[in-house]
Amino acid sequence: MKGKRLCYFHEESRKTHPRRVAAPVLPDFPIIDDPRSVQIGLNQVIQALLRGSIDHRTAGQILCGLQMAVGQVKSGK
Repeated sequence: MKGKRLCYFHEESRKTHPRRVAAPVLPDFPIIDDPRSVQIGLNQVIQALLRGSIDHRTAGQILCGLQMAVGQVKSGK
């Protein structure tokens, strides 16, 4: 292992399973100002998840933002 950054096991596992480093492709969201735009945003998140262009954590963060937007739309702000 002298002179190497990784042990044999980890070196070999990197060859067969390289890390995925692709950046998520986030959908273009509409301006959230009415219930229909919230529904469109929700649909875009679901479609991006199904395509695999965003991960579950990113989807969760977007959905939290949509949930806050629903509250603002309901209150008329």
